[in-house]
Amino acid sequence: MESFVILSDGEVPRQIAERYGRELTLSERLKLKIFGLGFFRPMEGHPNILSKWFELKNFSVRPHLDQLTKGIVFRLRGIKELDALAIEYSEIEAINIIRHPDTVLAIPLTPYWILIKLGFKPRSVRFLSRFGYHFGNVEVTINLTNKDKICLEWNGRHDKAVYKFFTSKYLISKAKMNAKLTGDIAHGLN
Repeated sequence: MESFVILSDGEVPRQIAERYGRELTLSERLKLKIFGLGFFRPMEGHPNILSKWFELKNFSVRPHLDQLTKGIVFRLRGIKELDALAIEYSEIEAINIIRHPDTVLAIPLTPYWILIKLGFKPRSVRFLSRFGYHFGNVEVTINLTNKDKICLEWNGRHDKAVYKFFTSKYLISKAKMNAKLTGDIAHGLN
């Protein structure tokens, strides 16, 4: 695990690319259906490396998680600089994904309530209720071999992208099956 500053064009520096691998090309991304993830935040109550970084930057960063050929990289774009933290696949011991259930509040005799009673899935007709549907969070804990943890949290509307990223054959095979995937992510993927 290593922190560094990204070049002004957004590319990983050469010495980092030698250890953690190069970035995937566009054709590799399209073939493997692997794209980066944004919109995450460190999980509250779980101090880790990234939460300290967010605090240092006063939570004014735009985070992005991406895969390299030999590891993963967390990019944190601040006001003046672009910092990053790279982790080799061999350092990943386990990945736990927990999908919290969505909250549905259907007021009787509204169109939203009627469609739910007729058998429609709440997530598919949520646009009819302004306040009745709230996504549950997706929590991801990455356990590292040196006993560190990285605890991240996404809004539930990104659950499919999070699941696809962490269960990609590329990530799991490159991590040499060190990463054991656990957790409840299947709930709510409709």
